This record gives sequence, C-alpha cells and structure tokens, in this order.
Amino acid sequence: MRKRIILFATAGVVAVCGLFFLTFGRVNRSHFSKKDFKYWDCQASREYTEHDYMDEMNMRTVSAYITYAVSAVGYNYPKEIELPIDLTYYTRSGDKLVEAFTLSKGTMIQNPTDRFLRFSSFPTHKKGIRYDIPYTVVGEEPTEDYYYVYLKDLEEIVTYVCLDYTKNNKMTTDVPLSKAVFEATRFVDKMLYDRGIYCSLD
Repeated sequence: MRKRIILFATAGVVAVCGLFFLTFGRVNRSHFSKKDFKYWDCQASREYTEHDYMDEMNMRTVSAYITYAVSAVGYNYPKEIELPIDLTYYTRSGDKLVEAFTLSKGTMIQNPTDRFLRFSSFPTHKKGIRYDIPYTVVGEEPTEDYYYVYLKDLEEIVTYVCLDYTKNNKMTTDVPLSKAVFEATRFVDKMLYDRGIYCSLD
C-alpha cells in the first residue's frame, strides 16, 4: 500500500526500452572514470560540488542541462505498466534515509506516449542511491517533488519492462540485457559526465 499520496512522473519506463536495446550501446561500466572526467565550472556542476545532499540542490538548475530527444513513433507502447515489485521512496533526515511512501507490487503506473519517459534518475553523492520525481499512478495527479530511491529497485523494474517489451513486440537484439539496463538507468549520468557536470559513482 502507498503510505502517502505522492507519485512519480519523470522516471519513466517503456517509451525508450526498444531504443536503448537497439541503438544506445555506447556506455559500459567503466565509462564514468574520474581520471578522464573533464570538469566544467557551471551552475549545475556547482550544485553538485557545493552541496552534500540532493535535497539541498536546485534541481531546476541541474535539470536544465539534461536534454532528451527520443521518438516513440513506430513502437507499440502500453499506456499503463504494472510494477513488478514494491517500490519505496525516501526523504532524508540527517545522514539517514526515511521511508516516505511505497508503491505496491501490481500498482499501475502511467506511461503517456506524448512525452519522453526515461528510465534514468539523478546520481547522488552516494553509490546506489538515486534522486528523482516518482512514477505517476494511474488515475492520480503527478507530483513535481523529488525523492530518494534505490538504484537496484529501478534496475529490477527496467529489467522486467525490457523483457516484457521485447517479448510482446517480438523483438530481437544483440545487446545483452544487463548492458541495456545499465545504459537505460544511467542515461542522466552519461549526460552529466559528458558535459563535465558530475562524475557518477554508479
């Protein structure tokens, strides 16, 4: 059961699954190298360097440096997706995460195809913990509030969605599932890295 009526809009799922499987194929687990990272002093990079926690940052400033250009034309995307796991979001109290609410396994989340839905979320200052706006539950209004969420949970959801998508659309690909999931969940990380804003720990 959800513990609070606050739901996600930006961390989308199916609308880019096929695209990541078929065309991304350029990032690997050693991509975010601190040695090769070229820092760019800008408003967004300073948000990361001058704050210890994501909830202290101006996310509008950081988000302004993230661009999306993905077309959903030609793909048979479902308008609703059933969560395969319980998905919990957190707020912060000091240096600890506090459970805010949980979307139960089986909850139907919206997948509007008239906008870009991404798998990815924002990397934080701690490996394995992400920051983003929650999925929107069917029949409820989205929120613009950010929460912390565990990367492993998002990866599990993306794995499920990718397998379901390729099965239903009878697609084949040479891209390993683990690679597709990694790339999809680190889409924002790649953009931040390439633009010299932040070197993700994930």
